[in-house]
Amino acid sequence: MDLRKLADAAAKEIRRESRKTRSPTAYFLAVHSAEYGARFRLPKDAAWMMNSGDGKVLLFSGFREMRDVAVWVFGSEVWLAKRTPEGAKHSPKEHDAHMDSGFKTLQKMGWATVTEALVIVAQNVEEVVQVTQPFIRKPGSGDIQLCGPPEVQAMAQADFGGRIKMFGDVTEADVQGAYPKDEGDHVQ
Repeated sequence: MDLRKLADAAAKEIRRESRKTRSPTAYFLAVHSAEYGARFRLPKDAAWMMNSGDGKVLLFSGFREMRDVAVWVFGSEVWLAKRTPEGAKHSPKEHDAHMDSGFKTLQKMGWATVTEALVIVAQNVEEVVQVTQPFIRKPGSGDIQLCGPPEVQAMAQADFGGRIKMFGDVTEADVQGAYPKDEGDHVQ
Protein backbone atom coordinates (compact mmCIF):
# COMPACT_ATOMS: atom_id res chain seq x y z
CA MET A 1 0.00 0.00 0.00
CA ASP A 2 1.25 3.45 -0.91
CA LEU A 3 1.69 5.34 2.39
CA ARG A 4 1.89 8.74 0.68
CA LYS A 5 -1.46 8.19 -1.06
CA LEU A 6 -3.04 7.16 2.24
CA ALA A 7 -1.60 10.28 3.91
CA ASP A 8 -2.93 12.53 1.12
CA ALA A 9 -6.40 10.94 1.41
CA ALA A 10 -6.35 11.54 5.18
CA ALA A 11 -5.46 15.21 4.65
CA LYS A 12 -8.42 15.64 2.28
CA GLU A 13 -10.74 13.95 4.78
CA ILE A 14 -9.54 16.20 7.62
CA ARG A 15 -10.16 19.32 5.51
CA ARG A 16 -13.63 18.06 4.54
CA GLU A 17 -14.49 17.25 8.16
CA SER A 18 -13.13 20.59 9.39
CA ARG A 19 -15.40 22.48 6.94
CA LYS A 20 -18.40 20.38 8.00
CA THR A 21 -17.91 20.62 11.77
CA ARG A 22 -16.17 24.03 11.83
CA SER A 23 -13.76 22.63 14.38
CA PRO A 24 -10.41 20.80 14.51
CA THR A 25 -10.56 17.16 13.48
CA ALA A 26 -8.49 14.08 14.26
CA TYR A 27 -8.25 11.15 11.85
CA PHE A 28 -7.51 7.53 12.73
CA LEU A 29 -7.46 4.67 10.20
CA ALA A 30 -6.42 1.06 10.71
CA VAL A 31 -5.87 -0.78 7.42
CA HIS A 32 -6.05 -4.53 7.83
CA SER A 33 -5.73 -5.49 4.15
CA ALA A 34 -6.17 -4.03 0.68
CA GLU A 35 -9.90 -4.75 1.03
CA TYR A 36 -10.58 -3.73 4.63
CA GLY A 37 -9.83 -0.75 6.84
CA ALA A 38 -11.55 0.79 9.86
CA ARG A 39 -11.89 4.54 10.46
CA PHE A 40 -12.17 5.73 14.06
CA ARG A 41 -13.66 8.99 15.28
CA LEU A 42 -13.27 10.31 18.78
CA PRO A 43 -16.61 10.99 20.45
CA LYS A 44 -17.02 14.69 21.33
CA ASP A 45 -16.63 13.82 25.02
CA ALA A 46 -13.23 12.26 24.28
CA ALA A 47 -11.80 15.11 22.16
CA TRP A 48 -9.76 16.20 25.22
CA MET A 49 -7.52 13.20 24.59
CA MET A 50 -5.83 14.90 21.64
CA ASN A 51 -4.94 17.93 23.82
CA SER A 52 -3.60 16.00 26.79
CA GLY A 53 -0.35 14.07 27.09
CA ASP A 54 -2.01 11.51 29.39
CA GLY A 55 -4.96 11.25 26.99
CA LYS A 56 -2.66 10.57 24.04
CA VAL A 57 -0.83 7.88 26.02
CA LEU A 58 -4.19 6.14 26.67
CA LEU A 59 -5.44 6.58 23.12
CA PHE A 60 -2.36 5.39 21.25
CA SER A 61 -1.61 2.60 23.74
CA GLY A 62 -5.13 1.32 23.06
CA PHE A 63 -4.61 1.44 19.30
CA ARG A 64 -1.30 -0.38 19.73
CA GLU A 65 -3.21 -3.30 21.29
CA MET A 66 -5.20 -3.90 18.08
CA ARG A 67 -4.03 -6.92 16.11
CA ASP A 68 -3.70 -7.65 12.39
CA VAL A 69 -3.26 -4.01 11.40
CA ALA A 70 -1.03 -3.66 8.33
CA VAL A 71 -1.02 0.16 8.14
CA TRP A 72 -1.93 2.89 10.62
CA VAL A 73 -2.78 6.42 9.45
CA PHE A 74 -3.16 9.23 11.97
CA GLY A 75 -3.86 12.84 11.20
CA SER A 76 -4.56 15.92 13.25
CA GLU A 77 -4.47 19.67 13.25
CA VAL A 78 -1.57 20.85 15.43
CA TRP A 79 0.35 23.93 16.48
CA LEU A 80 3.68 23.83 14.64
CA ALA A 81 6.66 25.75 16.04
CA LYS A 82 9.61 26.77 13.87
CA ARG A 83 12.85 28.05 15.37
CA THR A 84 13.73 31.68 14.83
CA PRO A 85 17.40 32.71 14.48
CA GLU A 86 17.29 33.56 18.21
CA GLY A 87 15.80 30.15 19.02
CA ALA A 88 18.51 28.41 17.00
CA LYS A 89 21.08 29.70 19.53
CA HIS A 90 19.55 27.44 22.22
CA SER A 91 19.65 23.68 22.76
CA PRO A 92 16.69 21.30 22.43
CA LYS A 93 16.71 20.88 26.22
CA GLU A 94 16.43 24.65 26.69
CA HIS A 95 13.47 24.71 24.26
CA ASP A 96 11.78 21.83 26.07
CA ALA A 97 12.18 23.64 29.42
CA HIS A 98 9.93 26.42 28.07
CA MET A 99 7.41 24.17 26.26
CA ASP A 100 3.74 24.90 26.91
CA SER A 101 0.39 24.69 25.13
CA GLY A 102 0.60 26.41 21.76
CA PHE A 103 4.28 27.26 22.38
CA LYS A 104 3.21 30.59 23.91
CA THR A 105 6.31 31.04 26.05
CA LEU A 106 8.69 30.27 23.17
CA GLN A 107 6.86 32.83 21.03
CA LYS A 108 7.09 35.53 23.74
CA MET A 109 10.81 34.80 24.11
CA GLY A 110 11.28 35.20 20.34
CA TRP A 111 12.61 31.64 20.03
CA ALA A 112 9.86 30.31 17.75
CA THR A 113 7.12 31.30 15.35
CA VAL A 114 3.94 29.25 15.38
CA THR A 115 1.37 28.30 12.78
CA GLU A 116 -1.36 25.71 12.53
CA ALA A 117 -0.63 22.65 10.43
CA LEU A 118 -2.05 19.32 9.38
CA VAL A 119 0.25 16.49 10.38
CA ILE A 120 -0.45 13.08 8.89
CA VAL A 121 1.58 9.99 9.75
CA ALA A 122 1.13 6.78 7.72
CA GLN A 123 3.14 3.79 8.86
CA ASN A 124 3.58 0.10 8.37
CA VAL A 125 6.02 -2.34 9.93
CA GLU A 126 8.85 -1.19 7.61
CA GLU A 127 8.40 2.48 6.89
CA VAL A 128 6.84 5.78 7.95
CA VAL A 129 5.68 8.75 5.88
CA GLN A 130 4.94 12.01 7.68
CA VAL A 131 3.30 14.89 5.84
CA THR A 132 3.25 18.33 7.47
CA GLN A 133 1.11 21.01 5.81
CA PRO A 134 0.92 24.50 7.36
CA PHE A 135 -2.41 26.29 6.97
CA ILE A 136 -4.44 29.34 7.93
CA ARG A 137 -8.00 28.87 9.19
CA LYS A 138 -10.50 31.04 7.32
CA PRO A 139 -12.52 32.99 9.90
CA GLY A 140 -16.10 31.81 10.37
CA SER A 141 -16.02 29.04 7.77
CA GLY A 142 -14.04 26.28 9.46
CA ASP A 143 -12.22 25.90 6.14
CA ILE A 144 -8.46 26.02 5.93
CA GLN A 145 -6.18 27.60 3.34
CA LEU A 146 -3.00 25.62 2.75
CA CYS A 147 0.26 27.59 2.92
CA GLY A 148 2.91 26.41 0.49
CA PRO A 149 3.82 22.86 -0.40
CA PRO A 150 3.71 20.13 2.24
CA GLU A 151 6.88 18.88 3.89
CA VAL A 152 7.15 15.12 3.34
CA GLN A 153 9.49 12.97 5.40
CA ALA A 154 9.97 9.26 4.71
CA MET A 155 11.96 7.08 7.05
CA ALA A 156 12.47 3.53 8.19
CA GLN A 157 10.20 2.49 11.07
CA ALA A 158 13.37 1.87 13.14
CA ASP A 159 14.20 5.59 12.86
CA PHE A 160 10.76 6.77 14.04
CA GLY A 161 9.80 7.48 17.63
CA GLY A 162 7.05 9.05 19.71
CA ARG A 163 3.56 8.29 21.00
CA ILE A 164 2.18 7.35 17.61
CA LYS A 165 4.83 4.72 16.85
CA MET A 166 2.75 1.59 16.25
CA PHE A 167 5.28 -0.96 15.00
CA GLY A 168 8.67 -2.27 16.07
CA ASP A 169 10.30 -1.65 19.41
CA VAL A 170 8.04 0.82 21.19
CA THR A 171 9.96 2.12 24.20
CA GLU A 172 8.60 3.68 27.39
CA ALA A 173 9.99 7.01 26.14
CA ASP A 174 7.91 6.58 22.96
CA VAL A 175 4.76 5.85 24.96
CA GLN A 176 5.27 8.87 27.21
CA GLY A 177 5.71 11.13 24.19
CA ALA A 178 9.44 11.69 24.19
CA TYR A 179 11.13 11.60 20.83
CA PRO A 180 14.37 9.73 21.49
CA LYS A 181 15.43 9.77 17.86
CA ASP A 182 15.78 13.57 17.99
CA GLU A 183 16.68 14.04 21.67
CA GLY A 184 13.23 15.23 22.71
CA ASP A 185 13.16 18.37 20.59
CA HIS A 186 9.64 19.28 19.48
CA VAL A 187 10.51 22.56 17.75
CA GLN A 188 11.64 22.38 14.15
